[in-house]
Amino acid sequence: MMPKRYIFGLSISIILLLTSCSPEIPQGGNETPPIIQLPSEVTRSPTPLPRPAAETPPTTTPTNEYVPPFPDRPLDDTGPWLFFYESDQPQRVTNFYTANLDGTGITSVLPTTSSTDESGEVIQEVPTISAFALSPSGGYLALQTQSNATDIILWLIQLPRGEVIQTIPLLGTQAQEAIAEKFGDTYVSALWIKTIPISFLWSPNGRFLVISAAIDGPSTDIYIYDTETASLSRLTSGPSEAVLMGWSPDSRWIVHQAVSTLQTPFKVAEGVWAISVDGAQLNQLYIPKESATETIVGWTSPTTFINYSAPSGSPATQLREVDILSGSLNPILNAIFKTAFTAPESQDIFIDMYGFHNWNPEIIPGFYRFSPQTNQIDKFLPGGYTLVAWVQELGLFAAAERLANTQVIYLDTSGETHLILPRNHPTILWPIPSPDGEWLITPNDVEYQLYTNTGELIRSTPSLGQILWLPDSSGFLQLNVNYSINQYLLENDWEGQPLNPEFFLQGTFSLINP
Repeated sequence: MMPKRYIFGLSISIILLLTSCSPEIPQGGNETPPIIQLPSEVTRSPTPLPRPAAETPPTTTPTNEYVPPFPDRPLDDTGPWLFFYESDQPQRVTNFYTANLDGTGITSVLPTTSSTDESGEVIQEVPTISAFALSPSGGYLALQTQSNATDIILWLIQLPRGEVIQTIPLLGTQAQEAIAEKFGDTYVSALWIKTIPISFLWSPNGRFLVISAAIDGPSTDIYIYDTETASLSRLTSGPSEAVLMGWSPDSRWIVHQAVSTLQTPFKVAEGVWAISVDGAQLNQLYIPKESATETIVGWTSPTTFINYSAPSGSPATQLREVDILSGSLNPILNAIFKTAFTAPESQDIFIDMYGFHNWNPEIIPGFYRFSPQTNQIDKFLPGGYTLVAWVQELGLFAAAERLANTQVIYLDTSGETHLILPRNHPTILWPIPSPDGEWLITPNDVEYQLYTNTGELIRSTPSLGQILWLPDSSGFLQLNVNYSINQYLLENDWEGQPLNPEFFLQGTFSLINP
């Protein structure tokens, strides 16, 4: 059991635990939606703070023994649980933990490796964490570690107790030999390793983990791990490097890009492909006209997605709709833009053209909407609203002015405003909605304010901290900067109740709703 007086730098998530190989490997290759990438230095667990003297007499409790101010208890058999990772500085993770909602039962879920020194003594080592991703259900943690230039391992860990269910070496013998033959020097090899598109991505339904790795050959291919059958299958082969781009929303298709070189940050594209999850169907969708990074911005149906190209040294362009069954392309916009995305409540595509009028004087800055049905593009928001996000829980857009720090407007896909809430926080932009969309918490510089989704102010919560909604929207946890956990429940008229007066942590966290 870890000491309780750690000051953590961490990120926390609340999770609920839920309870092939094709005989012919098609040819093809497989841009990876960003998973959390981390630097590659090995870091140890932080040094605990000095333990205070116990308040009980020395005859019964030595003065150097720490007495918890809050009674601990084991990790619950049923969730939900807290999940968090510990870091000694930004973007460098040293450990992963699970805990009960009140902060008790803290359990490390980071695997360790062992080696033997010259004297024969077994040494337990903590590998360097280079990337990780939680499954959508929160039941699994995919963790990539690296102990040297070519020893890269993917661990599949079952939560909340941290059982290792699979370890997968991501660089096989042929890949390591190819690296040694081409570069030789370990330092250069380590740099080259960083350009290999090794990556992994959970399917939306949380069952599959797709992996781009050089396990069986000198180049990366597409593999898939099935958590239900505990099996790993190879889906593609060939000389091209496979770069993941994304999953279809129904978890049936994987879109990937084939590239012939891995000179970062730009690659020579050989094609964009879609392969079915069982590997039986491989469709080439298109071949980019020039070297570019291909990015999916959203899906308009289970088999059609919107993507754009970013040619070497240039901003985004060539916005298009792609059908993965027929391979047909529907051009949307062949002009420079900042970003684009889709909204699940609409078939329209929303395009941010703010900031690129210097590239093209004919472009008027603003937020635009494109309708595939009418093939028309029109102004959705004026140029002042340059910060826009889709809030899934509300089914609304949230928009704010970049140079103003006064309010956030909420509008539907037709442009009608439904809600206006104040905004007065230097770093937190958007309110925090409950999973059912009935409640919103907005931060200002001294407190949190709880609103209904119609804009009625219910109460203000003193002090600042981090908010975590319960999965059923019946309440939320507030993890305060003074290292305590409070709970606010609807049934108690949102009055705060302390769960743990001394839970020593810092950082950010989010809700994973199974």
